[in-house]
Amino acid sequence: MSKISVEKAVSKGQLWVNLPVSIVMISTFGIPLFLMPISTNTYFLGTVILFFLLTFILLPWLTWSILITKWRIWAFSNVTNLNELHDEAIIGKLIWERGSIFEKTEIRNSKEKALIKEFERKMDSEKKSKVSLFVDEIPIISNSKEVKIFYSKSLIWLDLTMQGILPLVVGFYFIIIDYKNWFAYLITLFGIYKCIYHLKQLVNNSPQIILNKQGIHIEKEGFFGWYSLHSLEIQKLNKDSSLSFISERRNFHIELYYLDIDPIELERLIFNYTSRK
Repeated sequence: MSKISVEKAVSKGQLWVNLPVSIVMISTFGIPLFLMPISTNTYFLGTVILFFLLTFILLPWLTWSILITKWRIWAFSNVTNLNELHDEAIIGKLIWERGSIFEKTEIRNSKEKALIKEFERKMDSEKKSKVSLFVDEIPIISNSKEVKIFYSKSLIWLDLTMQGILPLVVGFYFIIIDYKNWFAYLITLFGIYKCIYHLKQLVNNSPQIILNKQGIHIEKEGFFGWYSLHSLEIQKLNKDSSLSFISERRNFHIELYYLDIDPIELERLIFNYTSRK
């Protein structure tokens, strides 16, 4: 089979892996809605909610653990640049960093483990062949065109479901059972707040960060030339990942979690531009 592009491989991964995971996650909503009306017993309802939360987390994760291994072997068998594919798959929220505890949850049989190990050896070999080059000789991006970074819609949909729709459904249900239950109103209000918060992100199609050879533009803060930035730093802490810098005696702190770029990739891009100052 002829080799395919990295973009096509990642796009198919979104279709083959993330779509089924989302379907499994959404389908679990029917479980508590079906079981809750059976009884108003507090312990029973608590068991139903606990069961629902477990299935809401475990079933999608199990689906991902099985499908991601199949996609990984297919994609790495049909793409030429394995390191680029690996980086783009991380940015696309398909896989985790090598060595991550979450990567270890992928379900692989002995044959699949051997194949993936061989891919990793090829990736390491590709990297070693570039060690002797100077950093500015390695083209992180092929030209000086601007790079636009948007919200990650799939990640926002996930948090909208878990943080917004789920509490909203649970809270509203308990209000129907007992309208004097003040805790149910708190859960409902929290769900409403999160739904509004994430829906605003979903409908926002503007680039949140734009990088070019002149500087960086941040949607809510404006444009900053590279020469005006000081103490530029990227914190890579999963949900707490952020970009921070000082400009005109002001401290800026930009959250990166909901953006469609991995903090490591953003760090590489910024280094590529700032090294040309």
